[in-house]
Amino acid sequence: MINWLLNAYEQAPDKVAIINNNQYITYSQLYRRSIEFACKLSEIGVENNTHVGILLSTSIEYVYLIYALIELGAITIPLNYRLNNSLLQEQIVHSDITLLVTDREINFDNIISLDTIISMDGIDTKVKRIIKETDTHCIIFTSGTTGNPKGVLLNYDNHYSSAISSAKVLGVEKDDIWLNCIPFYHVGGMEIIFRSCIYNTAMLLHNSFNIDSIIDSIKNKRVTMISLVPTMLSRILKKYDMRDNSLRVILLGGARTDEKLVKICMAHKLPIALTYGMTESCSQVATATTEIVRDDYHTVGPPLPGVEIRIKQYKDENYGEIEVRGPNISNGYYRLDLPEKYDDGFFRTGDLGYIKDGRLYVLQRRIDLIISGGENIIPQEVEDILLRINGIENAVVFGVQDEDWGERLTAALILSTDIDRQHIIQYCRDNLASYKIPKDYYIFDEFPQTASGKIIRAEIKSNYKNMYRL
Repeated sequence: MINWLLNAYEQAPDKVAIINNNQYITYSQLYRRSIEFACKLSEIGVENNTHVGILLSTSIEYVYLIYALIELGAITIPLNYRLNNSLLQEQIVHSDITLLVTDREINFDNIISLDTIISMDGIDTKVKRIIKETDTHCIIFTSGTTGNPKGVLLNYDNHYSSAISSAKVLGVEKDDIWLNCIPFYHVGGMEIIFRSCIYNTAMLLHNSFNIDSIIDSIKNKRVTMISLVPTMLSRILKKYDMRDNSLRVILLGGARTDEKLVKICMAHKLPIALTYGMTESCSQVATATTEIVRDDYHTVGPPLPGVEIRIKQYKDENYGEIEVRGPNISNGYYRLDLPEKYDDGFFRTGDLGYIKDGRLYVLQRRIDLIISGGENIIPQEVEDILLRINGIENAVVFGVQDEDWGERLTAALILSTDIDRQHIIQYCRDNLASYKIPKDYYIFDEFPQTASGKIIRAEIKSNYKNMYRL
């Protein structure tokens, strides 16, 4: 297979690869710095198949590390620096890390700091190797919103296939600048690094999610693409009017995009593309371009080229579990044998949805399905109705164990103004079947989220009793 960075270096050495804190790094500079890092790491024993953990905040040096480890054939394991030491320790042990690059104090025998690597003398060592498509590149842990995080094995073909399929839907322009404000331990952040390199375009790297900095970049750095979780975009729009910009794609994924946000984006003529994907698919599986969103904002669009989607239908229902197959799909998890996750080559996502006119409609995680009084209730349907009520800023619906109903339908709400409980109930009666109306309502100041902006339903469900009951 082609070495992506070497290829970019040979084809476009003087083209800008990364913009970070007013630094403009060309592909020539990126390649040479990455090789320099690889030589230093080689001297301390990093080689083919060495498991190297990275516990760092986002920086341009982090990118050098990622490419250096590719040159050495090592396995990259990006770790979530927001986790506490106990959880990190579990992931470090589970993924068999033998060297940890970090500036954090943590109980581990073989640690090297980023500053130490940078300060090491330059060493001329031959590290170039032949990369095979099927070689494992990294182990990325899932966000854990529906259970314990699992270490997903991703190979080079997964990354490359994802990049090529995405380009066929979103397009590539030679002057594209993709703003990346997603942490590298999240698959969305990792994929932007590789896609920009494979496309020979530029990545504008932000070290964190900062609304003012993002708006400044969009206004002054000719950003054409940005990947965001819906909560990120919602926070930006509350502070700034984004109508005057050079963006051609705002890729929204990682969580459901609610009707209110889509309507605001459409009114402002923002080029949003709704996407569905997961760590196991190297990000995208299906994507609705702006044109599709204008036509139907409930869909996440058709599958990407080369990706197959099928629905394992539930009895007496018009929906079922979403299953996907394609070269971008992971072959499994590190040290976890989960054959039940695969069926005839199709990965069972655990998400519920249906296909209509070739487009995918995602309803809910299967684990979040509520069964109350013998009826299946999809929380998203109820949440969509609640979010139409003036004064309700956000809503999460879940089931609580109940002797009479099996599960008692309960709603957690974030309010922007005082609201009457009876008003909510009456609106639900006018728009929902009676068994879909929540019986209890609890008020939260904010919902717990992962670092990438996904709402953690399990934490809401475990903490709702500590909140004010409406």
